[in-house]
Amino acid sequence: MSTESPWDLIGSRATPLSSEDRSRIRLEQWLPETIRTTLKPFSHVLVIACGNGGGACQLAGAGHRVTALDRSRVQLQRTAELAKTMGFDVDRVLAPASSLPFASICFDAVLIENGVLSFLESRPEVFQEIARVLRPGGRFVLHDWHPVLPAFDPDGDVSYGGPSQERRLSLQNPLFPEVSPQSVTYLESAPSLTQLFQELLSTGLRLVDFNEFPEGEGPYQHPGFPGSMMMTWGSPPL
Repeated sequence: MSTESPWDLIGSRATPLSSEDRSRIRLEQWLPETIRTTLKPFSHVLVIACGNGGGACQLAGAGHRVTALDRSRVQLQRTAELAKTMGFDVDRVLAPASSLPFASICFDAVLIENGVLSFLESRPEVFQEIARVLRPGGRFVLHDWHPVLPAFDPDGDVSYGGPSQERRLSLQNPLFPEVSPQSVTYLESAPSLTQLFQELLSTGLRLVDFNEFPEGEGPYQHPGFPGSMMMTWGSPPL
């Protein structure tokens, strides 16, 4: 019988990176240029919810020291395999973002990307933890779908700016087809920009830059409006 956690089952549904994706990583085209120019050379970067490891590997290839964190062993293993194939060194940590297993003031930058925002459990606690581990003058970069998108989705069942909604998935592990599908329950939210700004300001971080991208521009392309957003927050210097 499978002993995988729900996060492992969810991670197993993600598609591994293609050879074209790996080429984009080598050419430093996986992450937006804004992120690349925000980071100081040879920074120690924490990538939260690293997924398949694309962003972590590009940062490692650019000379940064990278720690990739995720709650899925499957995704961390994919990150390890990608890093090994590409000749990069990426540390990997299995842990929730709301309780980071690191000492305070130990990272130059923290990155959250790739559709993570809506699925962060205990989002204010996650932001507090990010502020705790950032060194003075460090940067937190968040780029994702624009939070307001659910407000324009007539079929959406998660209200914009409302409380987190409980969602349930029935997942079948492809490695164990004889095992009955597992029901996975998780929380999904659509925080408003006001909520995000209030939660981040309460940590002591200060806004450095904020960009909104229309359809077809920015780090993601989405058939809705306004598309995506990217914000950079700074840890005050001593």
